[in-house]
Amino acid sequence: MKKILSFAAILLMLAGSLSCMISCKKENPAQVCDVNNPLTDLEWLRQLVADLETFTTHIRIYQCIYETNKIGFLIEPCRPCPEGHFEFLNCEGSMLCTSWGIVASGCEEFYVDFENKKRIWENNKN
Repeated sequence: MKKILSFAAILLMLAGSLSCMISCKKENPAQVCDVNNPLTDLEWLRQLVADLETFTTHIRIYQCIYETNKIGFLIEPCRPCPEGHFEFLNCEGSMLCTSWGIVASGCEEFYVDFENKKRIWENNKN
C-alpha cells in the first residue's frame, strides 16, 4: 500500500511540475509571426505595403487565425470589387489560397477565421 501511495505522490509531483512548466512558459502574446510588428518586421509584408501604397484603389490587409492557432494575412486588393477577390498568405509570405467571386472560396481547407479578422493596414485613396 505504501508503494502505491509513494508512486501516486511521485506522479502528482511530476504532473504538477509539468503543468507549471507549460503554464509558466514566457511568451510575448503581442508577437505575431515571431515579430512585434509584422507590417515593419516582416520584409515581404513591408515591401507589399510599399507597393500597395502606390495604388489608387481601396485595399485592406487583415490578420487572421487559420488552422486553429496559426497567423495569416488576408489581402483584399480591391475593395469593394464585385468579384470579391482576396489572397491569403502565411507568415513567410507564401500564398496559401486565393478566392475570386462572392460564392466561390478556395480557403476551406485552412479553416480561416474570417469572422475575427483584424485590420492592420488600409489604403483608402479612392
